[in-house]
Amino acid sequence: MAMGGTGAILAALMATVGPGEEVLIPDPHWPQYSMQLACCGATLVHYPLDPRNEWLPDVAKMERLVTPRTSLLIINSPGNPTGAVFPAQLVAELLEFARRHDLYLLSDECYDELVFEGKHVSPATMLSRDEFDDGRVISVYTFSKTYAMTGWRIGYLATGRQLMKTIVDVLNASYTNISTPIQRAAAAALTGPQECVTEMRQTYHRRRDLAVKLLKESGRYVYTPRGAFYVLVDVTNPEGTQRRGRQFALDLLRERNVAVAPGSGFGSVAEQFVRVSLAATDEEIERGVKEICAFADR
Repeated sequence: MAMGGTGAILAALMATVGPGEEVLIPDPHWPQYSMQLACCGATLVHYPLDPRNEWLPDVAKMERLVTPRTSLLIINSPGNPTGAVFPAQLVAELLEFARRHDLYLLSDECYDELVFEGKHVSPATMLSRDEFDDGRVISVYTFSKTYAMTGWRIGYLATGRQLMKTIVDVLNASYTNISTPIQRAAAAALTGPQECVTEMRQTYHRRRDLAVKLLKESGRYVYTPRGAFYVLVDVTNPEGTQRRGRQFALDLLRERNVAVAPGSGFGSVAEQFVRVSLAATDEEIERGVKEICAFADR
């Protein structure tokens, strides 16, 4: 158990990588990866996700990024900020890639229950018990997304026993433990009725469909997110000139009172995109997407 998925990822990184080592992370990615790797003294190396291919990585191109200093690969499916869900074949290829180069594989699966099409596949499910116990694969989860327990700050990870001992040492050296009431609340969420999870997934699915429909009508459709609760919107102007997402987001907020996250905050590949959250109401999403598209068309 850890202080959210954030705490679980940081503990896993502190236990596996250090100064001088390189870590492969997706571009775009959840921004905390960069800060957490800075805490470890490790160097991040980006592998691009392709917006024209559902924001999936090209494993063949990733081969060129590996050096003798590369020690760990981070994958995130369903993804933030893309909503991409990696198919089983791709997960198998990434697992084999990590094996081939003797890398730890940290699989951020915090949105595992929020999948709209297909299904979530964890690389851990592709291992035998003995292979999993080697501790080369680390899977991270959180109660924040599946059970909307963000403020409770509780998550967990799964890996081999020997590596887990080291991760527990890292956790003990930081905040010792998660309070008992919060642990009991998490246990109640896991063992109680799960209809709330189904209802939440269906709601996000409906809002995803609404956002995609509006983007298609506005001529700004690029891809369909298959999970999580985000969609990246290309805000390139009608002449084809790329905009920086940060300035677009600031102007949009000031002039249209609509808040988005600039894609540049997630990496260079998404600089001309902004991230829309599907955690808003249907009415807010409809107004927001229409305002984004109209503003981008100026």
